[in-house]
Amino acid sequence: PKSDGSVEVKTLPSLLDLISEDRKIDLLKCDIEGAEAELFGHAKDWINRVSNMIVELHEPYTIKSFESDLDRSGVPYNII
Repeated sequence: PKSDGSVEVKTLPSLLDLISEDRKIDLLKCDIEGAEAELFGHAKDWINRVSNMIVELHEPYTIKSFESDLDRSGVPYNII
């Protein structure tokens, strides 16, 4: 937190770029308490850099919403 109480926010693509522009994440664990739509709604910007994910979904974001966002990303996936 900054001295005024605000918190700097980074996007997942910007965090990935901090690591390296061409490295991938082997496993991304995602438990973001209701912010799934915001993250996965823009999955096409970063999903190709993640090999595996463990995702905990929170209402109102549903498995159908998740699958729809993944479909729009254009990257093939399997849900186990």
